[in-house]
Amino acid sequence: MTHERRRGMAERLRDVHPHLDIRVVCDRGPQGERGSLRSARRAWAVAAPWATHHLVLQDDVRLTGNFLDVVGELIEHRPDGVSSLFVEWGSWTASVARVAALCGAGWAEVVDNYVPTQAVVMPVALAKDVSAWFEEALGRDEPDDVTLRRYLRSAGLTPQVAVPNAVEHRDAASLTGNSRHGMRCATCWTAGATSLSGVDLRRSVTGVDAVPVLAWWGEPGAYFRFRDPTADEGWRKVPALAALADLGFDPDRVLRLAGDALSREPHAERARQLIGEPLLSELWLAAYGLGVCAAAAGASPAAEGMETRVGRRALGTMALGALRNRVPRPLFATAAAVLTPVVRGAVRVGLGVSPVTNVPEQHT
Repeated sequence: MTHERRRGMAERLRDVHPHLDIRVVCDRGPQGERGSLRSARRAWAVAAPWATHHLVLQDDVRLTGNFLDVVGELIEHRPDGVSSLFVEWGSWTASVARVAALCGAGWAEVVDNYVPTQAVVMPVALAKDVSAWFEEALGRDEPDDVTLRRYLRSAGLTPQVAVPNAVEHRDAASLTGNSRHGMRCATCWTAGATSLSGVDLRRSVTGVDAVPVLAWWGEPGAYFRFRDPTADEGWRKVPALAALADLGFDPDRVLRLAGDALSREPHAERARQLIGEPLLSELWLAAYGLGVCAAAAGASPAAEGMETRVGRRALGTMALGALRNRVPRPLFATAAAVLTPVVRGAVRVGLGVSPVTNVPEQHT
Protein backbone atom coordinates (compact mmCIF):
# COMPACT_ATOMS: atom_id res chain seq x y z
CA MET A 1 0.00 0.00 0.00
CA THR A 2 1.24 3.47 -0.86
CA HIS A 3 0.31 7.02 -1.77
CA GLU A 4 0.79 8.56 -5.21
CA ARG A 5 3.67 10.64 -3.83
CA ARG A 6 5.54 7.44 -2.92
CA ARG A 7 4.44 5.15 -5.71
CA GLY A 8 8.06 4.84 -6.82
CA MET A 9 9.04 3.34 -3.46
CA ALA A 10 6.31 0.72 -3.71
CA GLU A 11 7.22 -0.15 -7.28
CA ARG A 12 10.89 -0.57 -6.33
CA LEU A 13 9.86 -2.93 -3.52
CA ARG A 14 7.77 -4.92 -6.01
CA ASP A 15 10.56 -5.04 -8.59
CA VAL A 16 13.21 -6.17 -6.10
CA HIS A 17 10.98 -9.11 -5.07
CA PRO A 18 9.34 -10.34 -8.29
CA HIS A 19 8.69 -13.80 -6.81
CA LEU A 20 6.26 -12.30 -4.26
CA ASP A 21 3.69 -11.19 -6.86
CA ILE A 22 3.32 -7.83 -5.11
CA ARG A 23 0.43 -5.67 -6.32
CA VAL A 24 0.74 -1.93 -5.71
CA VAL A 25 -2.39 -0.32 -4.25
CA CYS A 26 -2.14 3.46 -4.45
CA ASP A 27 -4.15 6.22 -2.80
CA ARG A 28 -4.42 9.51 -4.68
CA GLY A 29 -6.36 11.53 -2.13
CA PRO A 30 -5.06 14.06 0.40
CA GLN A 31 -2.23 12.69 2.49
CA GLY A 32 -2.59 12.33 6.23
CA GLU A 33 -4.00 9.77 8.62
CA ARG A 34 -7.14 9.21 6.55
CA GLY A 35 -4.85 8.61 3.59
CA SER A 36 -3.33 5.57 5.26
CA LEU A 37 -6.83 4.30 6.04
CA ARG A 38 -7.96 4.75 2.43
CA SER A 39 -4.90 2.87 1.14
CA ALA A 40 -5.29 0.12 3.71
CA ARG A 41 -8.99 -0.37 2.92
CA ARG A 42 -8.15 -1.00 -0.72
CA ALA A 43 -5.11 -3.14 0.11
CA TRP A 44 -7.03 -5.50 2.38
CA ALA A 45 -9.74 -5.90 -0.27
CA VAL A 46 -7.56 -7.22 -3.11
CA ALA A 47 -6.74 -10.73 -1.88
CA ALA A 48 -6.35 -13.26 -4.68
CA PRO A 49 -9.41 -15.53 -5.03
CA TRP A 50 -7.28 -18.64 -4.57
CA ALA A 51 -5.39 -17.37 -1.50
CA THR A 52 -5.83 -18.60 2.07
CA HIS A 53 -3.95 -15.65 3.60
CA HIS A 54 -3.39 -12.04 2.62
CA LEU A 55 -0.28 -9.99 3.35
CA VAL A 56 -0.21 -6.19 3.21
CA LEU A 57 3.12 -4.35 3.12
CA GLN A 58 3.68 -0.64 3.44
CA ASP A 59 5.91 0.96 0.82
CA ASP A 60 8.76 1.86 3.21
CA VAL A 61 9.85 -1.61 4.35
CA ARG A 62 12.85 -3.82 3.74
CA LEU A 63 12.30 -7.56 3.66
CA THR A 64 14.47 -10.28 5.07
CA GLY A 65 16.35 -12.29 2.45
CA ASN A 66 14.22 -15.42 2.89
CA PHE A 67 11.00 -13.50 3.45
CA LEU A 68 8.62 -15.90 1.70
CA ASP A 69 9.91 -18.91 3.62
CA VAL A 70 9.69 -17.03 6.91
CA VAL A 71 6.11 -15.87 6.27
CA GLY A 72 5.08 -19.40 5.30
CA GLU A 73 6.46 -20.78 8.55
CA LEU A 74 4.78 -18.05 10.58
CA ILE A 75 1.42 -18.76 8.94
CA GLU A 76 1.84 -22.46 9.59
CA HIS A 77 2.09 -21.80 13.32
CA ARG A 78 -0.66 -19.14 13.52
CA PRO A 79 -3.00 -19.95 10.63
CA ASP A 80 -6.02 -18.23 12.17
CA GLY A 81 -4.25 -15.25 13.72
CA VAL A 82 -3.43 -11.67 12.81
CA SER A 83 0.35 -11.48 12.73
CA SER A 84 2.51 -8.40 12.46
CA LEU A 85 6.00 -8.92 11.08
CA PHE A 86 7.40 -5.70 12.56
CA VAL A 87 7.39 -3.75 15.80
CA GLU A 88 9.19 -0.45 16.27
CA TRP A 89 12.02 -0.38 18.76
CA GLY A 90 10.59 2.14 21.25
CA SER A 91 7.01 0.91 21.66
CA TRP A 92 5.41 -0.87 24.59
CA THR A 93 5.04 -3.93 22.37
CA ALA A 94 8.79 -3.84 21.74
CA SER A 95 9.32 -4.59 25.43
CA VAL A 96 7.09 -7.66 25.20
CA ALA A 97 9.01 -8.73 22.09
CA ARG A 98 12.27 -8.41 24.03
CA VAL A 99 10.84 -10.58 26.80
CA ALA A 100 9.89 -13.12 24.15
CA ALA A 101 13.40 -13.02 22.70
CA LEU A 102 14.93 -13.63 26.13
CA CYS A 103 12.54 -16.56 26.66
CA GLY A 104 13.13 -18.06 23.21
CA ALA A 105 9.46 -17.54 22.29
CA GLY A 106 8.54 -16.74 18.69
CA TRP A 107 5.59 -14.46 19.38
CA ALA A 108 4.72 -11.42 21.48
CA GLU A 109 1.31 -9.93 22.23
CA VAL A 110 0.60 -6.47 20.82
CA VAL A 111 -0.06 -4.21 23.82
CA ASP A 112 -0.11 -0.77 22.18
CA ASN A 113 -3.33 0.93 21.09
CA TYR A 114 -2.38 0.25 17.47
CA VAL A 115 -1.20 -2.70 15.41
CA PRO A 116 2.20 -2.30 13.72
CA THR A 117 0.93 -2.31 10.13
CA GLN A 118 4.21 -2.06 8.23
CA ALA A 119 3.66 -5.74 7.42
CA VAL A 120 0.62 -7.75 8.54
CA VAL A 121 -0.70 -11.13 7.43
CA MET A 122 -4.11 -12.63 8.20
CA PRO A 123 -6.63 -15.12 6.74
CA VAL A 124 -8.38 -13.89 3.60
CA ALA A 125 -11.86 -14.05 5.16
CA LEU A 126 -10.68 -11.80 7.97
CA ALA A 127 -8.97 -9.44 5.51
CA LYS A 128 -12.31 -8.88 3.76
CA ASP A 129 -13.96 -8.05 7.08
CA VAL A 130 -11.15 -5.61 7.85
CA SER A 131 -11.63 -3.86 4.52
CA ALA A 132 -15.36 -3.51 5.17
CA TRP A 133 -14.71 -2.13 8.66
CA PHE A 134 -12.22 0.38 7.22
CA GLU A 135 -14.85 1.50 4.70
CA GLU A 136 -17.20 2.37 7.55
CA ALA A 137 -14.37 4.08 9.49
CA LEU A 138 -13.32 6.47 6.73
CA GLY A 139 -15.17 9.33 8.42
CA ARG A 140 -12.79 9.15 11.37
CA ASP A 141 -9.53 11.07 11.25
CA GLU A 142 -7.36 8.19 12.43
CA PRO A 143 -4.64 6.04 10.86
CA ASP A 144 -5.07 2.48 9.70
CA ASP A 145 -3.02 0.99 12.55
CA VAL A 146 -5.36 2.39 15.21
CA THR A 147 -8.45 1.43 13.22
CA LEU A 148 -7.18 -2.13 12.81
CA ARG A 149 -6.67 -2.37 16.56
CA ARG A 150 -10.23 -1.16 17.18
CA TYR A 151 -11.60 -3.73 14.77
CA LEU A 152 -9.67 -6.60 16.33
CA ARG A 153 -10.88 -5.63 19.80
CA SER A 154 -14.46 -5.64 18.54
CA ALA A 155 -13.89 -9.10 17.06
CA GLY A 156 -12.23 -10.46 20.22
CA LEU A 157 -8.91 -11.02 18.44
CA THR A 158 -5.44 -10.38 19.86
CA PRO A 159 -2.74 -9.55 17.30
CA GLN A 160 0.77 -10.82 17.86
CA VAL A 161 4.21 -9.81 16.60
CA ALA A 162 6.70 -12.28 15.17
CA VAL A 163 10.03 -12.50 16.99
CA PRO A 164 12.40 -11.95 15.23
CA ASN A 165 10.85 -9.34 12.95
CA ALA A 166 10.72 -10.18 9.24
CA VAL A 167 10.81 -6.59 7.95
CA GLU A 168 12.68 -3.39 8.69
CA HIS A 169 11.29 0.13 8.41
CA ARG A 170 13.06 2.50 6.04
CA ASP A 171 13.82 6.01 7.20
CA ALA A 172 11.58 7.84 4.73
CA ALA A 173 9.66 11.08 5.23
CA SER A 174 6.27 10.28 6.76
CA LEU A 175 3.07 11.28 4.96
CA THR A 176 1.01 10.99 8.15
CA GLY A 177 2.99 13.25 10.49
CA ASN A 178 5.10 10.55 12.11
CA SER A 179 8.48 12.10 11.25
CA ARG A 180 8.41 13.81 14.65
CA HIS A 181 8.65 10.35 16.19
CA GLY A 182 12.19 9.97 14.88
CA MET A 183 13.59 6.79 13.40
CA ARG A 184 11.26 3.84 13.87
CA CYS A 185 13.50 0.85 13.35
CA ALA A 186 12.60 -2.77 14.02
CA THR A 187 13.09 -4.19 17.49
CA CYS A 188 14.67 -7.40 16.28
CA TRP A 189 15.70 -7.60 12.62
CA THR A 190 18.90 -8.42 10.78
CA ALA A 191 19.73 -7.92 7.13
CA GLY A 192 20.04 -11.04 4.99
CA ALA A 193 18.28 -14.28 5.82
CA THR A 194 16.30 -14.48 9.05
CA SER A 195 16.78 -17.64 11.08
CA LEU A 196 13.86 -18.85 13.17
CA SER A 197 15.95 -21.64 14.68
CA GLY A 198 16.61 -19.66 17.86
CA VAL A 199 12.93 -19.30 18.78
CA ASP A 200 10.01 -21.64 19.35
CA LEU A 201 7.05 -20.58 17.21
CA ARG A 202 4.76 -22.69 19.40
CA ARG A 203 5.37 -20.29 22.27
CA SER A 204 4.14 -16.76 22.85
CA VAL A 205 4.55 -14.16 25.57
CA THR A 206 0.97 -13.07 26.12
CA GLY A 207 -1.46 -12.36 28.94
CA VAL A 208 0.64 -9.30 29.69
CA ASP A 209 -0.33 -7.33 32.80
CA ALA A 210 2.82 -5.23 33.32
CA VAL A 211 5.22 -3.87 30.71
CA PRO A 212 8.40 -1.82 31.37
CA VAL A 213 9.78 0.78 28.97
CA LEU A 214 12.04 3.81 28.74
CA ALA A 215 9.61 6.31 27.22
CA TRP A 216 10.76 8.34 24.22
CA TRP A 217 7.56 10.44 24.22
CA GLY A 218 6.19 12.80 26.88
CA GLU A 219 8.12 13.00 30.12
CA PRO A 220 11.32 10.98 29.64
CA GLY A 221 11.96 8.20 32.07
CA ALA A 222 11.41 4.57 32.98
CA TYR A 223 7.81 3.45 33.39
CA PHE A 224 5.67 0.37 33.74
CA ARG A 225 2.28 -0.01 32.15
CA PHE A 226 -0.23 -2.00 34.22
CA ARG A 227 -3.35 -3.45 32.67
CA ASP A 228 -6.33 -1.61 34.13
CA PRO A 229 -9.81 -1.82 32.54
CA THR A 230 -10.79 1.48 34.18
CA ALA A 231 -7.84 3.44 32.74
CA ASP A 232 -7.51 5.19 29.40
CA GLU A 233 -6.89 2.58 26.68
CA GLY A 234 -7.02 -0.11 29.37
CA TRP A 235 -3.55 0.58 30.79
CA ARG A 236 -2.21 2.62 33.70
CA LYS A 237 1.25 4.22 33.39
CA VAL A 238 3.37 4.22 36.57
CA PRO A 239 6.97 5.46 37.13
CA ALA A 240 9.31 2.48 37.31
CA LEU A 241 10.37 2.78 40.94
CA ALA A 242 6.77 3.03 42.15
CA ALA A 243 5.82 0.15 39.87
CA LEU A 244 8.61 -2.04 41.20
CA ALA A 245 7.45 -1.22 44.74
CA ASP A 246 3.94 -2.34 43.74
CA LEU A 247 5.49 -5.59 42.54
CA GLY A 248 7.17 -6.20 45.90
CA PHE A 249 10.62 -4.73 45.35
CA ASP A 250 12.37 -2.38 47.78
CA PRO A 251 12.97 0.87 45.82
CA ASP A 252 16.01 1.80 47.93
CA ARG A 253 17.58 -1.57 47.24
CA VAL A 254 16.87 -1.21 43.52
CA LEU A 255 18.59 2.19 43.51
CA ARG A 256 21.59 0.72 45.32
CA LEU A 257 21.75 -2.05 42.72
CA ALA A 258 21.69 0.57 39.98
CA GLY A 259 24.41 2.64 41.61
CA ASP A 260 26.64 -0.37 42.17
CA ALA A 261 26.15 -1.65 38.64
CA LEU A 262 26.84 1.71 37.00
CA SER A 263 29.92 2.28 39.16
CA ARG A 264 31.38 -0.93 37.72
CA GLU A 265 30.26 -0.33 34.12
CA PRO A 266 33.27 0.67 31.95
CA HIS A 267 31.05 2.60 29.53
CA ALA A 268 29.14 4.52 32.19
CA GLU A 269 31.16 7.73 32.04
CA ARG A 270 30.87 8.01 28.26
CA ALA A 271 27.16 7.22 28.63
CA ARG A 272 26.77 10.11 31.09
CA GLN A 273 28.42 12.44 28.60
CA LEU A 274 25.96 11.35 25.92
CA ILE A 275 22.65 11.39 27.79
CA GLY A 276 23.31 12.68 31.30
CA GLU A 277 23.12 10.99 34.69
CA PRO A 278 19.31 11.13 35.14
CA LEU A 279 18.53 9.45 31.81
CA LEU A 280 21.28 6.90 32.34
CA SER A 281 19.71 5.89 35.65
CA GLU A 282 16.27 5.69 34.02
CA LEU A 283 17.68 3.52 31.22
CA TRP A 284 19.12 1.16 33.82
CA LEU A 285 15.77 0.98 35.66
CA ALA A 286 13.86 0.20 32.46
CA ALA A 287 16.32 -2.54 31.49
CA TYR A 288 16.25 -3.95 35.02
CA GLY A 289 12.45 -4.05 34.82
CA LEU A 290 12.72 -5.88 31.51
CA GLY A 291 14.91 -8.50 33.15
CA VAL A 292 12.44 -8.87 36.02
CA CYS A 293 9.58 -9.43 33.60
CA ALA A 294 11.60 -11.86 31.49
CA ALA A 295 12.53 -13.88 34.58
CA ALA A 296 8.88 -14.13 35.57
CA ALA A 297 8.00 -15.22 32.04
CA GLY A 298 10.45 -18.10 32.24
CA ALA A 299 13.76 -16.72 31.01
CA SER A 300 16.73 -18.43 32.58
CA PRO A 301 18.47 -16.61 35.45
CA ALA A 302 21.69 -17.74 33.78
CA ALA A 303 20.78 -15.36 30.92
CA GLU A 304 21.24 -17.81 28.04
CA GLY A 305 18.57 -15.90 26.12
CA MET A 306 20.75 -12.81 26.09
CA GLU A 307 23.38 -14.63 24.06
CA THR A 308 21.19 -15.88 21.22
CA ARG A 309 21.22 -13.95 17.96
CA VAL A 310 17.64 -12.84 18.55
CA GLY A 311 18.27 -11.86 22.16
CA ARG A 312 21.38 -9.86 21.36
CA ARG A 313 19.64 -7.94 18.61
CA ALA A 314 16.54 -7.24 20.71
CA LEU A 315 18.57 -5.81 23.58
CA GLY A 316 20.84 -3.96 21.17
CA THR A 317 17.96 -1.76 19.99
CA MET A 318 16.50 -0.88 23.38
CA ALA A 319 18.55 2.23 24.20
CA LEU A 320 18.29 3.90 20.80
CA GLY A 321 14.62 2.99 20.55
CA ALA A 322 14.01 5.19 23.57
CA LEU A 323 16.63 7.87 22.94
CA ARG A 324 16.36 8.30 19.16
CA ASN A 325 15.20 11.91 19.49
CA ARG A 326 17.76 12.77 22.17
CA VAL A 327 20.95 11.45 20.58
CA PRO A 328 22.15 13.12 17.35
CA ARG A 329 22.00 10.69 14.45
CA PRO A 330 25.74 10.95 13.71
CA LEU A 331 26.28 9.54 17.22
CA PHE A 332 23.85 6.62 16.91
CA ALA A 333 26.58 4.02 16.42
CA THR A 334 28.56 5.41 19.35
CA ALA A 335 25.47 5.53 21.55
CA ALA A 336 24.57 1.93 20.74
CA ALA A 337 28.10 0.77 21.55
CA VAL A 338 28.14 2.67 24.84
CA LEU A 339 24.57 2.15 26.06
CA THR A 340 23.92 -1.46 25.06
CA PRO A 341 26.35 -2.82 27.70
CA VAL A 342 24.41 -0.80 30.29
CA VAL A 343 21.17 -2.37 29.09
CA ARG A 344 22.61 -5.87 29.09
CA GLY A 345 24.07 -5.45 32.56
CA ALA A 346 20.78 -4.24 34.01
CA VAL A 347 18.78 -7.00 32.30
CA ARG A 348 21.19 -9.57 33.70
CA VAL A 349 20.63 -8.23 37.22
CA GLY A 350 16.86 -8.28 36.72
CA LEU A 351 16.96 -11.85 35.46
CA GLY A 352 18.57 -12.92 38.70
CA VAL A 353 15.77 -11.75 40.99
CA SER A 354 12.87 -13.87 42.15
CA PRO A 355 9.87 -13.85 39.78
CA VAL A 356 6.92 -11.74 40.89
CA THR A 357 3.24 -11.80 40.10
CA ASN A 358 1.33 -9.77 37.52
CA VAL A 359 4.02 -9.76 34.85
CA PRO A 360 4.01 -11.30 31.36
CA GLU A 361 3.13 -14.97 31.26
CA GLN A 362 4.37 -17.43 28.68
CA HIS A 363 1.87 -19.70 26.92
CA THR A 364 2.29 -22.60 24.55
